[in-house]
Amino acid sequence: MTPTCEPWRFSLLLLAVMGAILLAGCGYRPAAMPQLAADQGPLSLAVPLWENRSGELGLASMLREALIHRLQQSAGVRLAAGSQANDTATATSPLRLTGQILAMQRQPVAYDTHDQARQVRYRLAVKAALLTAAGQPLWRLDRLEIDEIYPVAGDALQTRSSRRQALARLCADLADEIALRLLETASEAQRQTAPAQR
Repeated sequence: MTPTCEPWRFSLLLLAVMGAILLAGCGYRPAAMPQLAADQGPLSLAVPLWENRSGELGLASMLREALIHRLQQSAGVRLAAGSQANDTATATSPLRLTGQILAMQRQPVAYDTHDQARQVRYRLAVKAALLTAAGQPLWRLDRLEIDEIYPVAGDALQTRSSRRQALARLCADLADEIALRLLETASEAQRQTAPAQR
């Protein structure tokens, strides 16, 4: 007798495999993070200035401000004293959210009748990690890319303003995604350890 598999079980298995492949493909690494789950409280962390390999001046500061702004809105995070102003909290904080701005690509996507660019896409790639004070990684994101399109105006001042707004939106979107993935992983670690602590 030939073994058979019910259609719904096969579909469920296929979805699980595809989900695992997609998560691995985007660089997402949901580590167990036992140290994060130990106290069942909010994450206490510092956000140092990230290394900027993009060549875009001021981008690391913009991203750091966006990350701090986003993390301040979460009940699951407590920023180390001084994180908002400088890096003095980094040495004393138990955890550090570090990362690198890997690349910034600029590509025209729309042209006028004179072949002049009218819209430009910025694509920003970063990687991130949550480290202990000793430098041990607890969570990491190998690569995350987000893009934003901004209009090119006839006026240089207006174009520069549109460009800065696009960069600010890129940083805000990246901060949202990084915070979401980090907090999801921490919450999952806490849920997994909660039964063992009862």
